[in-house]
Amino acid sequence: YLQPKKKLGQPISCPNNLNLTDRPGSRSKSPTHGLGSRCLTSISMDQPGLEAQPAQPAPPPWASGAPFVPYAPPGAAPVVQVPMQQYPPGAPLQFPLGLEGGLPLAGGGLLARRRAADAQRRAAEGGAGGRPVPEDEVALAAREGRIEVVREWLAAGGSPHAIKLNGEAAGTTLLANACMTCRPACAPVAELLCAAGARVEEGAGGALGYAVGVGAVDTVRVLLRYGASAGRPLGSGDTALHRAVLTNDWSRMTDHWSIANAQVATSMGHQGIVRLLVKHGAAVNARSTPGGVTPLLMAAAMAGYVSLGVVRELLAAGADLDLVDSVGDNAEAIVNYQLDNDISDGGIPAMPEFCRRTGAVEAFQALLAEVRAAGSWKRYVAAPRKQLIVLRCLCAAGR
Repeated sequence: YLQPKKKLGQPISCPNNLNLTDRPGSRSKSPTHGLGSRCLTSISMDQPGLEAQPAQPAPPPWASGAPFVPYAPPGAAPVVQVPMQQYPPGAPLQFPLGLEGGLPLAGGGLLARRRAADAQRRAAEGGAGGRPVPEDEVALAAREGRIEVVREWLAAGGSPHAIKLNGEAAGTTLLANACMTCRPACAPVAELLCAAGARVEEGAGGALGYAVGVGAVDTVRVLLRYGASAGRPLGSGDTALHRAVLTNDWSRMTDHWSIANAQVATSMGHQGIVRLLVKHGAAVNARSTPGGVTPLLMAAAMAGYVSLGVVRELLAAGADLDLVDSVGDNAEAIVNYQLDNDISDGGIPAMPEFCRRTGAVEAFQALLAEVRAAGSWKRYVAAPRKQLIVLRCLCAAGR
């Protein structure tokens, strides 16, 4: 910035202690005393006295001067270089309202440092230059169910296999982003991408694993229709059927829409998704790695909140009550452990394996005990019908 020669009655620039004038009787003001968060909107350097001027409607243009380079420790990631604003002689200096203390100093003041930090943050979140790259914008649209944006991307020659490059979920495909939420509008987006050739099995988790985890049953139907494997092991060592038992465990989710829905749910697990996966060949006794846990054993570990409808679907599909985990506990033993958990009758807590709802564990226990007593699920289901037949015979005999 210009440093005018010091003359009586003219403003001077003093970086550490801003004296607005040195006229006799004038009051000295510093960035932290008098200005504070109410910075001057402009300062004129060609007037006898220093006076506040109205802010100009448009900020000065960026010049092509030497860029300001913020300090970075050795070995740190490179910082974004942002050029300083340059002002012609006689032009008023511009300072935004609300700036927390002081004027920018020549060579790198508060204003320049803030601009550099903001540009660096935007670049980290949204790609080079601080603006989101097209792939990131389309990935966000896919997650929010804005099908018209995805359709325009594909119509313009965009790849259905495009990868999100920055920010949250970087490295995931457009299809995976459409499957990370339970928004109803995302199922048509997933179908559009699948029809365009998106690979449903790509990635460690796979699009199916994401959709099952958030309880997006319509999206699961789309993926299964386009060839997703219901029994494929996922990157975490479990299967889609394991994740169907944990649906509504919001602590495992990242999408805010899905989290908000899960937090008001009354139980964990999705009975419809379990039925779909079993119908498409999911192994009901598949074990996770490590731990060797089957879907039924996982449900037993969450007995305080898992829906009994999910447990019935697993037993009807052939879940084995005699299988044990890596420490030798079967489903009945694991459920018994849950009786020691604290009661929490509100919504699903962040760690449901350490809490239980009143009566939930006892109902789970009773169901397993009745199936065990009957000898099998088929006999358990047939028992009421047999009792009804016996009752009719007794009535017919007058007994």
